[in-house]
Amino acid sequence: MVANDPVDNRQTQAARAGVRAGADSWGHRRHFIRREPDSTVADTDLNHVGLHAGRDPNPLARARVLDGVVDEVVEEQPERQLDAATRSAITAGGYWLREPADAPGIVLVYTGAVAPEAHEACRILAEDLPGIGLLAVTSADRLHKDWIHARHARRSGVAGAVAHIESLLARAGGETALITVCDAHSATLGWLGSVAGQAIYPLGVDGFGQSGDIPDLYAHYGIDTESILDAAARACLRRIAG
Repeated sequence: MVANDPVDNRQTQAARAGVRAGADSWGHRRHFIRREPDSTVADTDLNHVGLHAGRDPNPLARARVLDGVVDEVVEEQPERQLDAATRSAITAGGYWLREPADAPGIVLVYTGAVAPEAHEACRILAEDLPGIGLLAVTSADRLHKDWIHARHARRSGVAGAVAHIESLLARAGGETALITVCDAHSATLGWLGSVAGQAIYPLGVDGFGQSGDIPDLYAHYGIDTESILDAAARACLRRIAG
């Protein structure tokens, strides 16, 4: 159940504590370790937790403040080998977890804690759209700054300047619809539709003042798996209608 509660608001609590509830772009198994309300966790311990691209797979610990209780989240990273190109793409801001086929129709783009929802939606959609792509954004800020820099460079006469996100989205084709999802404002990834003129369906948290459990909040703000599937359905209908 989701209720309006500006005072007892989990997002507000997290922001005040300097902790952002989130997950890395791989979003695999979660283990929640409940700590008692009087547990002492230094801000520096929380703020220095993060993803280091290219590191050997190790459990990733983060923290989320819920109702005055710190939940430590441990992500078990998959055993995998990262080649030089993938390492470079990760640090540049984004990489393909599932490369799209020619004219895939739909590409899912996600960042942050909604990784499990995006992965599940991709798995379901792949049954009818085998060419679907799944793009993991490790840093929307890096992607955007690089894109702006490439545009400025081209205007200055550097014809060969190409941004990392331009190279990534070129793989999908101009007729592909982008469905972006994140546990932040939808504009965080909504600008991606301007890169290659692709249709875009940005999902995100565009309002505040709600409190509840994670599934209910995700459903309320339209960033759960069902909401991603609904956006994909709208994109397909729009494409059929021409």
